Amino acid sequence: MTHEEANRLLRDHGQEHLLAFWDRLDEPARTALLAQISRLDFETIDRLRETLARRTGGDALPLGDLAPAPVAELADPVERAALAAR
Repeated sequence: MTHEEANRLLRDHGQEHLLAFWDRLDEPARTALLAQISRLDFETIDRLRETLARRTGGDALPLGDLAPAPVAELADPVERAALAAR
């Protein structure tokens, strides 16, 4: 997949933000990102987004309104290891 193909595919599915930092990536990172994008199941992503919108009583949710979940930092390495093992 080329950068142009990825850009077109992402634009068609409202996911163009995945290439926001393209210019900051070195060539191996760009290659890895394109490989990851090529493996995304956009039909499922679109369907899940539409299902969520129906269940919440709205239109398809604008992706710009989504934000990452909060992160709780664990200071204790033993605690981190125990959680990772679950």
